[in-house]
Amino acid sequence: MAEFDQLFAESVLRSARTSATRLDLVLAKDSEAKAHDLAAREVACCSFFSFGFDSAGATVEMHIEVPQARTDVLDAITERVKVLGKR
Repeated sequence: MAEFDQLFAESVLRSARTSATRLDLVLAKDSEAKAHDLAAREVACCSFFSFGFDSAGATVEMHIEVPQARTDVLDAITERVKVLGKR
């Protein structure tokens, strides 16, 4: 969790909750490798997560999806992004 908190605090430029089951994060390009690594480790731990990435110039979009039954987890992540982004 500490590594995700660091990513959220240092690299998230924008976020959007596009549906109850999906959160999109726009990250600084230099955090792409770290974001991929964290996503892979999270899926190994909690297989209900789905992560996708789209590179776009100087940024990278990270898409986090969960099944409907796990939206509470995505709610908590969304709140962490909001809180940490205000630092």
